[in-house]
Parts: sequence; C-alpha cells; structure tokens
Amino acid sequence: MKPPIEILIPAENVNDQSVAIVHLYFDQGAEIETGDIILDFEGSKAVTPIESPTAGVIEYTVKLDQEVPIGHRIARVHETKEDFETNRLQLEEQDRSTDEASETIFSSSALKLIKKYGLSKTDFQDRDLVSIHDVHAKLGHTHPNSSPPLQTSAEAIQTPLPGTRLEKLSPSKANEIRYLSSVQSAGLTSIVFTDLQTHGLYEALSLSLAHLPDSILPIAVYESSRLLKQFPNLNAYFINDHIVYYNSIDIGIAIDIDDGLKVAKIQNTPKKSLRQLEESILQLANKYLDRKLDGNDLTGSTFTISDLTATGISHFTPLVNKNQSAILGIARSETNGSSIILSLAFDHRVSNGKEASTFLVELKNRLESYANPSLAHKQETTPTCSICMKTLNEDNQLGGRGLIKVTQHDGRERYMCFVCANGGW
Repeated sequence: MKPPIEILIPAENVNDQSVAIVHLYFDQGAEIETGDIILDFEGSKAVTPIESPTAGVIEYTVKLDQEVPIGHRIARVHETKEDFETNRLQLEEQDRSTDEASETIFSSSALKLIKKYGLSKTDFQDRDLVSIHDVHAKLGHTHPNSSPPLQTSAEAIQTPLPGTRLEKLSPSKANEIRYLSSVQSAGLTSIVFTDLQTHGLYEALSLSLAHLPDSILPIAVYESSRLLKQFPNLNAYFINDHIVYYNSIDIGIAIDIDDGLKVAKIQNTPKKSLRQLEESILQLANKYLDRKLDGNDLTGSTFTISDLTATGISHFTPLVNKNQSAILGIARSETNGSSIILSLAFDHRVSNGKEASTFLVELKNRLESYANPSLAHKQETTPTCSICMKTLNEDNQLGGRGLIKVTQHDGRERYMCFVCANGGW
C-alpha cells in the first residue's frame, strides 16, 4: 500500500500569508484523474485553481470557506478506495494532534516561555496568535511592564448596533486590506499633486494609439517607466531599516471593473514600445474580465498606476502597494474639463517630497509634450518618433535608417521613423 500524495497551497506567485478555500469540486472519497481541478483558493488578487498531480481517490483536509496559510496541506490523493478508507481515520487522528497546534501562530518569546514552564501548544489552540502576554495570562502571572495582549479575530468582533447586521468580509477584501495596510500602517506616506493640461493632447494621441486613443494610460505607463530609471527610490521598497531596489521596472495597472481591485503587471515595461504597451493593457483588461489573470500577472509589480479618469473623480489619494514605495494616481479635473490631476503617493521612508515633486513635474511635462510634438523634441536629448516613440539611439540599435522630420499642415514639425512613415506595424 502506497502512502497518499499530499497537495499543498503553493508559495510560488502568492503574496498573501493566507488564502481562503472558495470551491471544492469533488465529494470526499471521489475518484479523480490526473489534471482534474480539485479546488479553488482565493487570495487578495485572484482565484487560483489547484490540479491533482495524480489519479486516485481524493481526501480533502480543508473545508469550504476555511482560511489556511501558504504551504498548508489541502488534500491527499490515495491510490485506491480501500487505501482511502483504511488510512483516513488514522490520518485524521494524526492531523488533530499536530495541525491544531501548528495553525496557531506563536511569537518567539511565547515559545520560550511555554518551554520554560512545561506548557503545550495545544493549551492555546483556541487562539489565532499567541504572544508572551497570553502565556503569562495562562500561568496567572501579571506582566506590568508590557502592553495588553492582542485580541484574537473572534474577540475583536464587536456586537453590532441595533438596526444593523454583521457580515464577514470576503477573503479577497480581507487580504486586500492586509496587503494595502502593510505600507500605510507602518510607513510614512505622503502625496503631491499637479495639473496636466490636456488641450490638444487627445487629438495628438489619436495619431499614435490604435485602440485607446481616448486614454492617457498608455502614455502614462510609457513615460513613467522611462522616467523611473532616473528615480530609483520610487522603484523600491522599505524593509527593516533598509531600502530594497528593484533591478527591473515592472509597472502594475490597477483594474477594478466587476471582479474587485486587481493590480496587473506589465513585465519589463521600459522595453515595450507605446503600441506594445497599449496592446498589453488591452490584454490584461480582457484577462481580468474573463477572470483569467494568473499569479504571474498579479505579482511582482514594482510601481503602480491607478487611472480613474473614466469615473468622473476629480482627484483622489491612491494607496501605496505592498513591496512598493510609490503609486501614481490619474483623475480628470471637473473645473474646466481641459486638465487632469496627477497625484503621486510615496513612502517617506524611501523617498522625499522634493524627489517626488520633481518626478511628478517631469512626468507632467513629458505628457503635455504629446500635444506639441515640436516641443517634445526640444526637450529630448535625442529625436524621437512621434508615432512609436522610438528614439534615434533605439532606431540605430534596431538597425533602422534614422528619423524623418515631417512638417504638418499647421506648420508644426515632428519626427517619424521609416517604419511608421511607411505605415508598417
């Protein structure tokens, strides 16, 4: 008789400390095939299916709506029905004697005190988190020089007011709160604002964008990714009195349509042309709508952009994501209809107001230059194609033939590469 195959919640591409079981596809003891989806779990960013690595008989070791930590065992696959029946009672008994204690989180000080006084972890199995205060309370000690013990999740629930109802947060919303609170609760967040004038901007964008000519998001992603090379503190994060700098720039775009807030990543953002970024945004939006965003899409972004211009919001304060130090917010001004409000929230532990302001003003100037291509080329150190935004240096590296200066009917001048001049994409 072979031992059963154990299936765990994978740690790869999961940023959360815990996830919730949201769907079980089989009955306990059902026969399954290799590759069958046995359950779905939900984290803060996506619902992820788990496939069985082998054929056999399924034994679930979790329940629907249960919240479990990353790496936790969720199922076993037995070779035969007889193995399932024979092993199940014995395995369940083992689980009760080990898992109940291991699912409770103990501080290092609490573990030392438990060992010192000969206590057992099972004495605290009714708690989510055990601190040194809880151990002292169990022993009947007083600990005057310390703060009150932390409440467990059950103790923290207050009786609702009359005329109200109490409803538990969805797992995705609860994880989102934990995820976004990581910087806000421990960090020193601040925010700067500026106005972006849009007169003539969208008319100019219609020449460069094929699918999103009425959206500023593609050029915001394009210019931000290139500008971040000069501002590494905004492409980093704070941890334990150190700053961690990312080696790549992978911008995340916030999407919130009908399946909750997701931050979808555009990998190696500065290496993509404006048209490629436009297509990447469309692909991620379609995957969101089809609920096909996977762990790779939703993890690893180094800087976030949240565009609310389509909502009618005039300005807002975006929240800095976990393992990031800044986020760009975009909103449409309601005062005159010809400007956009750019906001940059940043972690003051990593950056500062002057640096954040310099970044935001430079980004504003770059975006406004799209409405006046001749101005854009005066600002650039090297000429740039006004269609694909390829610089003269990039054209040379790609074996191009250079750029052509074109005079428009209104007398303005701009540059085009030979590929774009010939209509080739």
